[in-house]
Amino acid sequence: MDVHRWLVEHHPVLARRLVFMTGGAFTPNTREYLEKVDNLQIAKPFDPATIRKTVAELVLEVNAKDPAMRAPGDDNDRSIANNPAACASPK
Repeated sequence: MDVHRWLVEHHPVLARRLVFMTGGAFTPNTREYLEKVDNLQIAKPFDPATIRKTVAELVLEVNAKDPAMRAPGDDNDRSIANNPAACASPK
């Protein structure tokens, strides 16, 4: 939460990209904070496919909202946003 608060103050664009991973056992303070933020949240236990799916969704959202925020190379065919198969579980 401290990192997120700092990002909100100093780099709000990055703060929106933060994904919270939770173990389900939090203090009332933590629960209240997480209820107030719109960031994606992943509850433990989670599997690699869930992480890949969440990252892919976040990348698509960022690219759709602000193409200027794309990382260098995001427009190539290997990026997650352009290649949903990149999110598939390895065999």
